[in-house]
Amino acid sequence: MSDHTEALCGNEGSTCIIGTPRDCVGEECGSFIPALVFPFLALGIGLFVHPISKKFRVPYTSMLMVIGAILGVLGCSVEMALLTESLKIWAHISPPTLFFYVFLAPLVFETAFNTDAYLFSKLFFQIVYLAFIVVVAQVFLVAVWQLYVIQSPDWTLFTALVFGSMLSATDPISVTATLKELGVSEQLNTLIEGESLLNDGSAVVFYEAFLDAALEGSSSAGSVIVRLLRLSLGGVAMGIAFGLVALCFLAAVYEMFEVEVSMTIVVAFLGFWTAQSPSMLSGVICNVISGVMLSAYGKRLVSPLVRDPLQKIWELLSWLANTIVFVYAGLLVVAYIWSCAGDPLQWFDYVHILTWFAYLNLLRFVLVFLSHPIIRLGNKWYGFKEAAVVSYSGLRGAVTLILALEVGGTGELPSSVRSRVVVWSASIVALTLFVNGSTISTLLHWLGLDVPDPVKEVVHFGTYAPFIHPRPLSLILDLTVFCGSNASPFTSRSASGLSVARKGGHVGMHLRDS
Repeated sequence: MSDHTEALCGNEGSTCIIGTPRDCVGEECGSFIPALVFPFLALGIGLFVHPISKKFRVPYTSMLMVIGAILGVLGCSVEMALLTESLKIWAHISPPTLFFYVFLAPLVFETAFNTDAYLFSKLFFQIVYLAFIVVVAQVFLVAVWQLYVIQSPDWTLFTALVFGSMLSATDPISVTATLKELGVSEQLNTLIEGESLLNDGSAVVFYEAFLDAALEGSSSAGSVIVRLLRLSLGGVAMGIAFGLVALCFLAAVYEMFEVEVSMTIVVAFLGFWTAQSPSMLSGVICNVISGVMLSAYGKRLVSPLVRDPLQKIWELLSWLANTIVFVYAGLLVVAYIWSCAGDPLQWFDYVHILTWFAYLNLLRFVLVFLSHPIIRLGNKWYGFKEAAVVSYSGLRGAVTLILALEVGGTGELPSSVRSRVVVWSASIVALTLFVNGSTISTLLHWLGLDVPDPVKEVVHFGTYAPFIHPRPLSLILDLTVFCGSNASPFTSRSASGLSVARKGGHVGMHLRDS
């Protein structure tokens, strides 16, 4: 990791201390120790903030952004020796894709791996509709609003589409946590989580295609479409390949904690990096596909004693990534506002933050309610109350921040565009977390949806359906044999107390005594 040589917004005379890069090159910059100070400081902040956020029921990530902003004010105004050096390194990260490669992989994979595969498959059509058709509409409507209403200088069609793609990635982590805590319908929770998972993939694919076009200066619609197809379909193929390799590997080992856990980590990071570069495909799509495959089939191949620790490890990795990203976002927003004040950022640019927040919420409500008949198909539980919750849950989060930080470090784009993207995006993320995330429980109570789902009080057949349905189970048994497993996983590894045997080409099951 190295420093940018350019000051934020090109303002070499900025009074923000961390707004200008370190005055050193190569070996002159000394050891790598300063670069480690900020991330570990951010994690230390997270250790104190997490229990406080739980106690006072305030969104954890929004508290991190506030503390990050305070750290940014200190970094801009006070010389703090080693900490200042560290903040300068992180404020001028080079290459800007570092955040994209390091932090996005675990966030996307953890969401896919810990999704409810059965409910996800039942709601697949609705999730795909929300994550692709609605996202396409939102990307273009955001671009139209930027070009014809906001009308900021130096913005082109493609930079506006890049901005629209970034703001189309939702991250309803605080909403879904509240839904689970209050015992709200599992179907509603899975619909919101599933949409977030897939629209991360679709939004990032659009973002990459439009960013390439923006950097090239001119691209035809045909070349953009080809780029979109290559990123998405290639990402799917790469995800299937990594998923199958992981399934075979997990089928061949048993009660090897280190090996089984490491396999999922390798798939998440190596799959993402291989797809993203050198294959030039979508690493996000790759991680979505491989993560869902391991959620649907791989968990049954994981040794019983490894399952729960594996889930907790991925929750921890996601927590670590989220903590660093949100503290960093708060820090960088202050650095940009301080360094870019007056030129290129004007007073009305800060007013536009509220305009964007209102417009994005209204836009999501309109698109979701227009889609009501389609989402309701085959889902009698889904009514206008649930549609209101889905609309209100369109929070922006880590993916939007990571993409904004990458744009902020892309020197080929005008500084007027980069500064507005970073400040607007991070501010919109903060507002959705503070407003939508903090008031979702009030909305649920007002709609009468905060009554626990009685289905959750008992173990219902649907919970076990993915385990005892003959077709996928037969596939897993065949995979176990094909991949050469010497263990008998379905008499000792089977989930939820099910003992499974295969006789004469048929799958038979019975409940074991606990």
